[in-house]
Amino acid sequence: YSSFKGDNNCWRDNRLLFNGLLEKIGIADLETSLSRKPRVLDVDCGTEDLMEVFRFRDWDAVGIEVNPYLAELSRQKGRNVNCESLEDAFF
Repeated sequence: YSSFKGDNNCWRDNRLLFNGLLEKIGIADLETSLSRKPRVLDVDCGTEDLMEVFRFRDWDAVGIEVNPYLAELSRQKGRNVNCESLEDAFF
């Protein structure tokens, strides 16, 4: 995976792709209709950028990852990631 090699172009492209998909499904309309800050749980988040897209949109993004190594990599990037299974997650 290019993310393990630190390929910044891949990271940027993923963020653009995710944000574009959110715009296509009308996420901005949903965001303006909510009375509080939206929350999202990224299950099996690994080190990908979906959480970062939601954080950029000012969502409360939380991730869970069962692999301790990947969870630590995500935390080093400033993401709110817990190393646990979905059954043990409190969201």
